Amino acid sequence: KVKPEVYVLYSRLDEQALKPVPVIKSNQYAALDARNQIVALEYTLARTNRKPFKKDNVIQKMIDRISKTATGFEKRDLSRFTGMYEKLNLTEQKYFCAFASFIACEHLLAKTGVHGSYQKNGVASLWLKELRDKRENFEIIEYLELTVNQSAADDPVLVFKKTKDTNELINLRTGDIIVLYPAFSEKNQSSNVLENQIFKCTLTALDKDAVKVKLRSRQFNQTLFEQVKFWNIEPDVLDSSFMNMYKGLFEFGQADQRKRDLLLTREAPALPSTDVPAGLEKSLQDYLSAAGLKDELNAEQRALLKKIILSKDYFLLWGPPGTGKTSFMIKHLIGYLYTQTEENILLMAYTNRAVDEICEAIGQIAGNADEKIYTRIGSHFSTAEKLRPQLLDEKLKTVKNREELNKLISGYRIFVATVASISGKLEIMQLKRFNRVVIDEASQILEPMLAGLLPKFEYFVLIGDHKQLPAVVAQTFEDSSTLEIELHQLGLKNLKNSLFERLYKRCIENHWTHAFGRLSRQGRMHQDIMIYPGRTFYEEQLTILDNHHQALQQKPLNYLLPDGCTDLEKRLATERFIFLNTSFHKAAGYVKTNEPEALQITRLIKSFYRIYEANGKKITPHTIGVITPYRAQIAQIRKCLQEEQNIPIDDITIDTVERYQGGAREIILISLCVNDPLQFLSLVSYSEEGVDRKLNVALTRAKEHLIIVGNEEILRTEKSYLSLINYLHGKN
Repeated sequence: KVKPEVYVLYSRLDEQALKPVPVIKSNQYAALDARNQIVALEYTLARTNRKPFKKDNVIQKMIDRISKTATGFEKRDLSRFTGMYEKLNLTEQKYFCAFASFIACEHLLAKTGVHGSYQKNGVASLWLKELRDKRENFEIIEYLELTVNQSAADDPVLVFKKTKDTNELINLRTGDIIVLYPAFSEKNQSSNVLENQIFKCTLTALDKDAVKVKLRSRQFNQTLFEQVKFWNIEPDVLDSSFMNMYKGLFEFGQADQRKRDLLLTREAPALPSTDVPAGLEKSLQDYLSAAGLKDELNAEQRALLKKIILSKDYFLLWGPPGTGKTSFMIKHLIGYLYTQTEENILLMAYTNRAVDEICEAIGQIAGNADEKIYTRIGSHFSTAEKLRPQLLDEKLKTVKNREELNKLISGYRIFVATVASISGKLEIMQLKRFNRVVIDEASQILEPMLAGLLPKFEYFVLIGDHKQLPAVVAQTFEDSSTLEIELHQLGLKNLKNSLFERLYKRCIENHWTHAFGRLSRQGRMHQDIMIYPGRTFYEEQLTILDNHHQALQQKPLNYLLPDGCTDLEKRLATERFIFLNTSFHKAAGYVKTNEPEALQITRLIKSFYRIYEANGKKITPHTIGVITPYRAQIAQIRKCLQEEQNIPIDDITIDTVERYQGGAREIILISLCVNDPLQFLSLVSYSEEGVDRKLNVALTRAKEHLIIVGNEEILRTEKSYLSLINYLHGKN
């Protein structure tokens, strides 16, 4: 007779999913004790960084404990780890332990959350967060009815139809990682997340009538799918990024000593050859002429491109908003290397959206004559539809053997991916030798994500802007600070800062001018919009272009007014940068929506439609963008827009500032949605220099118009918004 209480179910296994547990109680307790000790070690490791480093730390104690009983594979793995760790010098051990503690703390917070009114509960939100709060924050899709069940297929897919009780407004997006579970308990009609098996999935399609998900694992037991009528979906968190960062630290420890010294800035990057290649200018001109783009680079971009090509070991390019980091610098760097050298190149970025932009940019090399010069590693669901044919997984579908695989891999010199995709598939390094790696959005990437990866290349280029959005970190600034003086001397005072920022500042301190450069001329923002962020965030070192485009960036507004125009429309027709005061809105203690602001955003969009129509201009999906900090407010704005029959909502991009970094629209409308001063705890993101990086990104997305909507009284309690409001009142 099977006793379920002495078995463990491994639901991912297709066969023999039930694994026996020792029936002797003492053995069961021993297993539980081992589990508890592992958890205790993780908690201890997560707090190690808050105390001075000791040689006899938690990592050393773990090595000592395991070494006493280790055998077989465990002994082999321990030997590899100790061989790596013990060869590190004291500073490197402090570096290793500090980041190991930092990762452990982030992993812990991803599970248990940071509790409080304006914080997230991580995975624990599934059971800690009230169902009412999930509904108000549009974080749950409820009462979905299963219509297609292919959970046992090789490609396990489920399709659900929305019912009359399914909430219309949701904050999930295609490609999101989610959990699926029965919608309610037959006994008490309450949320059933802890009373049944939950399924890990990816959201693959979402429209007004249906939802499609792909299960992480095939399911052969169909009982639950047959018995349950309604299902819920909520967001999920993956552990893989934390595991990859741990692996990255291990890879860093195994790297060549000079590579480690370069990353720790104990050794300067090599100087360019004094014998400057005489043919560089000619070969660069030959490439640009062949591509029909000989005048596309301005003088500053051209000089920096040559500096990057001539540099050794690494180069750091700081590119403020609109200066052409991707559309010009990356495109022409890769274009030059592809046509003038035989190098193999890996291109990476932090987000899939940025990777999409890179793919579009390098697809223009040689004037689109050859669309197959690159292949991409990544998910089908996270890739823009028109770029999916270039996915490596798509091309592998026709591969039948190792010989064809090697031929396919060797046939491409350019590979493109997110950092996460490569970190999870390091085996590509065994199949392909890359000469250099170029990483965009580097200021958004945590140091342990790159520390083990960069030593695998002869040369790397990091491109970013540390005054825009940083990496997403749950820890407070105080908790992520390090106490070690030796690490401070390497520029590592806070572990949440990116490797790009640390290296850039160290290069400035050490006068390694050959290894870094800065773009300053932007072609995105009209001068009226650029002045404030240029002055406030970039020490007035951000300017407009110096060519024929300059006239457009200085052109005054001259719109014809629509018939019966309102006072608002008169203002929009003559001013580019505006602040509109609204009342705050705090419904039943909930602060993440603001209906007055949503209605004002709707009025603004209607007004721009009327102004554009009066001037014979058409609004496209690239015309109007709305930025707001909360997904709940996104849903609120969508709801208001849906009630307006004459506004094509699909033409309006409404998203958070995090999703907008790197993007731009002709018109940007910002709904700040600040109903309580405590919200500033999560809304502002100050750099060490005092720059509010979130505000910087929000203000630098607009080309022609920037309108900010918020409650002035509350906004004036925060210094960055006080400065902005004072500037706009003085200007207007």
